[in-house]
Amino acid sequence: EMLMANDDEGDNKSDQQPPLDRIGAVLDIQAFSFLQGGLEASRNNIYSSLQPSNLHNRRAVSNHKQAYESYPVEYPLLYDPQTAGGLLFFVDAEYAPTFQQDLLASGLFPSTAIVGEVVAFDGTCENGLCTIASGNKMTGERIRIQL
Repeated sequence: EMLMANDDEGDNKSDQQPPLDRIGAVLDIQAFSFLQGGLEASRNNIYSSLQPSNLHNRRAVSNHKQAYESYPVEYPLLYDPQTAGGLLFFVDAEYAPTFQQDLLASGLFPSTAIVGEVVAFDGTCENGLCTIASGNKMTGERIRIQL
């Protein structure tokens, strides 16, 4: 949702990084920690009443169908408002392992995981599917689930 709602029109002057409206993400669903109760509920097709409202975000996933087929229990939980509220940090890949160790050493976080990476997004739409973000911009499918 945050990737889809990005309003940056390319103010980033760095030659090393794409403008913020040209970023996407690859998520490793196997790296996420899911609550056992959430998994059990999902196996039984029990979701929050707010779940249908969140499902519109799946339009940003380029391989939605394959992700659902590969992870029919876990994948829907990425959209459930009761379980999608985990704390995420975006950290430069070079510093991510050290940052992760520091979080664990602090004692404030019992577990951490690197669940994906931010990647360049060229603005094209795949499979004829695009999504609308703020300002009615076409954003395309910015997210891919690692299968």
